Amino acid sequence: MSNLFVASHNDIAEAGFPDVLCPVIFLEGCNFKCPYCLNAQLVKRENTRKIPLDFVIDKYKKDDEILISGGEPLCNKKIREFVAELRESGFSVRISTNGSFPEILEDMVVNKMVSFVAMDVKMGFDDREKWKAVSNQKETYENVLRSIEILNKGNVDCEFRTTLFPPLVGEKDIASISGRIGKGSNWFLQQFRLKKNLLGGNFFGKVMPYGTEKLKKIVGIARQNVKNTRIRDV
Repeated sequence: MSNLFVASHNDIAEAGFPDVLCPVIFLEGCNFKCPYCLNAQLVKRENTRKIPLDFVIDKYKKDDEILISGGEPLCNKKIREFVAELRESGFSVRISTNGSFPEILEDMVVNKMVSFVAMDVKMGFDDREKWKAVSNQKETYENVLRSIEILNKGNVDCEFRTTLFPPLVGEKDIASISGRIGKGSNWFLQQFRLKKNLLGGNFFGKVMPYGTEKLKKIVGIARQNVKNTRIRDV
């Protein structure tokens, strides 16, 4: 029996992909500290309930697909073992990532370990210093760009995502990102959600999601380069 553990799992739910319903495995830990993160508990590794992977496999063995999310799943030292065991159990594995581990991502893509990758692009690339708002790792900027290049090759089905958190993502950021991801990519823009327990604290009265007109303008900028840009409710 497997001695691998997951931090949490979720019953059949929409896994953040259009028209895809599948179980979600959440792995704790993340190398990013995005202020608008909804999964602060996983990032901080606080009060997480560890569940044997065997339990998850047995519970969802009738399903064809499963999503690994987090946190940041690729920072887990046993991620390859997780994916290998899920595939051996008959699952097609989807994965969500922040793109900061290009070597692991490329290995999984080249070896066809994953069937789909969703990559969050946190902000634009005109201001390297701004990336310190989510990561203090010097190589983050280059690693994210490298991961975009890997996915742009088209060797795995994928989509890009960007959360529209006004202090970090504005019109210039959207233009910058649109110039990096493939023109034929699926790119989903999503409003950040005002919640009390966000990783960065309480933003009520401090930061508001973009209004309708601003949102239309942002989408228009994105579609100048990436025509298949859509708004996704989260």
